[in-house]
Amino acid sequence: DTLIEVSFDTQLGKEQTLNRWLNYKRSIFDIENSFKILYDKTIDEEVKQRIDRLFENQRKLARLTLNVPNNSEEIERYHKNVKKIKEDISKEEIFLSKKVLELDTQAITYKDILNILKPKELYIDFAKVDDTYFYFILDKQEHITFNKFTKEDSQKIDEIIQKIREDIGKTPLRLVKIRYGKLYDLIIKNMNIQDKVSLIISPDGLLELIPFEAFYNEVEQKYLVEKLNIRYIPSGKELVKLYQNRTISKSQKVVVFSEVDFDYKSAIRNKPRSRGNLLGMLEPNWHYLNSSEEETKIIQSTFKKNVITFLKDKATQENLFKVDAPKLLHLSTHGIFIKNSEIVNPMEKSLILLSGANESIRQKKGDGVISGLELAGLNLHGTELVVLSACETGVGEIEEAEGISGLSKAFMKAGAKNIVMSLWSVDDKATSKLMEYFYQNIKNGDDYTIALNKAKRTMIQSQKNSEMHPYFWSGFIGSGY
Repeated sequence: DTLIEVSFDTQLGKEQTLNRWLNYKRSIFDIENSFKILYDKTIDEEVKQRIDRLFENQRKLARLTLNVPNNSEEIERYHKNVKKIKEDISKEEIFLSKKVLELDTQAITYKDILNILKPKELYIDFAKVDDTYFYFILDKQEHITFNKFTKEDSQKIDEIIQKIREDIGKTPLRLVKIRYGKLYDLIIKNMNIQDKVSLIISPDGLLELIPFEAFYNEVEQKYLVEKLNIRYIPSGKELVKLYQNRTISKSQKVVVFSEVDFDYKSAIRNKPRSRGNLLGMLEPNWHYLNSSEEETKIIQSTFKKNVITFLKDKATQENLFKVDAPKLLHLSTHGIFIKNSEIVNPMEKSLILLSGANESIRQKKGDGVISGLELAGLNLHGTELVVLSACETGVGEIEEAEGISGLSKAFMKAGAKNIVMSLWSVDDKATSKLMEYFYQNIKNGDDYTIALNKAKRTMIQSQKNSEMHPYFWSGFIGSGY
């Protein structure tokens, strides 16, 4: 927080302020990797010892939070231990963060993003500091805008987003347009987007939980996606990293996990692994997704002989971890986020469910319930796209200057270049139709961002007599390069 405040409160030029924010946001998003890089590069033994202590304390904390005691006497001791470990972690992170910034040979400037931007494209980077939103805008002509929302407007933005999310799928179209119209007026209206064709957005705070595509221009009576292609990125530094490491996949394989049998009993191994009390937070009543079979057919008819399917009792955790860097990975299943303050790491609370999940939950052990931490261990280096056709796969925990860190972060850590994920519990039939348009656009040669945005526009335009509610088409967003 201090670094952000210093950046925004000094009289530094816009270029310097943007450069500092670009590097700070990345270091917070992927701080653990930064410490690992520091460990490899430093010759300072004290620094190495403190990194070792930090990682050991993180492991202790993870073990503690997955095994919360029920006994009242043990609870008090448990909370004292958690508090002490958190204090130790914080102390080491403050010390090591300064060392990371000193050693950061991969620091970027706004000019690195200029190299990526297309002529009629804007890069928009949001920051949430305390109760206030800030934003930077950068265009290809090297114009930089740096602005601060008032506290009142920042509060309005968060209140509107919370109302939209509380009433997902239940609000009449007229009221939804009014709410998204207010977001358009508060956030987009004063940005110079008249001659632009695309936006790269790095959101922060509650802006992580809302699709900018659905922002509504009441004067033109159009959604933002009807005028612009939109994609998201966790940070500017992540954008540069993905761009620099861009490769064409060596594989043409399209791997599909679908039609999942959540009650498949044989998924429990002979020597199941304990998950502490994590599975105790779930109910064993996850149902078959009716749209899965249709999605399987869509992908098979689109990509034909390149498709490898893992269906029903074959859609297991074991088979997922055998997947070797396909061009495209499609997961049609439930994705969930456990809201529990006792579990610190958001990647531990972000889960997908595969075959045998219900049985695992009943027995409180076994396969089929997979956390983001485990998914980060997949081999997806070279994978161009992961599609999470599931419920709430983009939802994670909101953290200072880090935003959503859940399943999307896990798949990026595993090596995937692009992620398509949902921001809320999506409608089965509408999802199938959106995926049909999306994959057909990819087959026709569109890049992943354009393919998804065109699919949304097709959904909107397909309604001849009445407009399609944003709930049905705007929940899926694309993140990456």
